Amino acid sequence: MSGWGRKRAGRGMGLAFADYHGSLSAAVAEISLDAASGKIKVHDYWIAADPGLAIQPQNVLAQLEGAVVWGLSVALLEQLDVKDGAIVQSNFHEYPVLRMSDMPQIHTSLVVTQAPPTGMGELGVAAVAPAIGNALFNLTGKRVRQMPLSPAAVKKALAA
Repeated sequence: MSGWGRKRAGRGMGLAFADYHGSLSAAVAEISLDAASGKIKVHDYWIAADPGLAIQPQNVLAQLEGAVVWGLSVALLEQLDVKDGAIVQSNFHEYPVLRMSDMPQIHTSLVVTQAPPTGMGELGVAAVAPAIGNALFNLTGKRVRQMPLSPAAVKKALAA
């Protein structure tokens, strides 16, 4: 799906696998990095899922895509700060979430099988951060081992 192995100038690709309650997914993230700001840009995201027999395949693909959107936001932006035992952010205006302008192309595929259904749930979320982290490593040779993969965390890893 992703054309894995094809060179892409200025971009890195990362692969991740997730097993969520017996459902399986494999994902690839293609990213670029603004090294000066530390901001990761996800250009494309591919995910294939095997949840067993899919009763309503189009709904399964839609759920998978929505889970990827949530996973991207969690991996790149979402963070609560705690000070003196209380959350610092007062409401949603102080809590960053992924914007439409930062959305990559999401490519989904469903493994067709007659195996018993194992379910979807948040299957699409689990591989997002690892795929992006592996793509960053592919691009820079550096690991970021905290979430979110914020510009500050990326710049700190690049400086190490």
